[in-house]
Amino acid sequence: MKLTHYILSILATGLFFSCTPKIDPIFDDTSANRIAEEIETVQEILLSSPNGWLMEYYPSSTQSYGGFNVLLNFQPGYRVTVASETAGADKTAVSTYTLKQSAGCVLSFDTYNEILHFFSDPSNSQGMGDGYGLEGDFEFTILQADEQIIRLKGKKSGSYMTMTPMSAALKWSDYLKDIKLKDKEFSEYYRLLYQDEEQAFETRLIGHTLCIYRKKGEETITDYQPFIITLTGCKFYQPVQLGNNVIEGLILNPDLGEDGTFIPSNDATGIFIPTYPSINEMLLSTNWFFTYSGFSPYGQALWDISREALEANNDDMTYCYLGNERNILGNYYAFQFICARDVAIWLSITN
Repeated sequence: MKLTHYILSILATGLFFSCTPKIDPIFDDTSANRIAEEIETVQEILLSSPNGWLMEYYPSSTQSYGGFNVLLNFQPGYRVTVASETAGADKTAVSTYTLKQSAGCVLSFDTYNEILHFFSDPSNSQGMGDGYGLEGDFEFTILQADEQIIRLKGKKSGSYMTMTPMSAALKWSDYLKDIKLKDKEFSEYYRLLYQDEEQAFETRLIGHTLCIYRKKGEETITDYQPFIITLTGCKFYQPVQLGNNVIEGLILNPDLGEDGTFIPSNDATGIFIPTYPSINEMLLSTNWFFTYSGFSPYGQALWDISREALEANNDDMTYCYLGNERNILGNYYAFQFICARDVAIWLSITN
């Protein structure tokens, strides 16, 4: 009887193992090999554009500084040459880069590059960023890569960026000079009135951002839309919805209107017409600083007398401006003279 039970147990065990399904691997290769192949493929794509790549670079998690044109030429040996609209048109900087695996293939500019790291340094040569810099990236997760476009995401900022091949017919310095000229063209406009068949919005061009003022009841809500300068105008970080229109970017048409008019770069309707504040609004809405070189000889002589008197009292006059003054006595529009000891001398303007 015991022998019978023993034989049945052996048969049952054999039946159990014979019915256990065989588990096939999901991938035909090891993860290490797959990662190596992906990195090799991305490297081949980076090297495939002989005149390099144009990166639409957006620093900051909020894209509050807008976008910037950055040119990158990747070379064998993991070296890269970089240029940017934030540097001189003829200036380039060479450094190295790596491709590594970190929750996806990551492009990392691992040695210092004065042009690229301008965006991520806590301080930069142009004083942008209020002590934090532009809070940009030097490491990017690659979301998509082929020979037509590379899509990236900043590891720190989370901003989305693209790289497209630079045309072999475009010289880098000429391209950046044209971008700077177009940027200067945009900077000459500030107030724009958007109009279409149904509505109108007040807007402002501030740096590389279009500020749109939308009415919601009695409240005015400001909508910030970052953009990057292109050879023809600007391109928004994301398409902008204005009523029924979706606008991808702006082009300045100098022949429309008295001072030119901005029109959508795509087939949307609506126009952006330059408007101008009154003299009173211009004076009261901002501070107006004085320069010594802007004074007449008589004004410079008076400034010198005042400065000499302060120096005799171990002080100095550092700057002055015309603007709004708020203190315990109230609000005033006044000439303000700021001294080295942080003492303000102000002269109120009255009717």
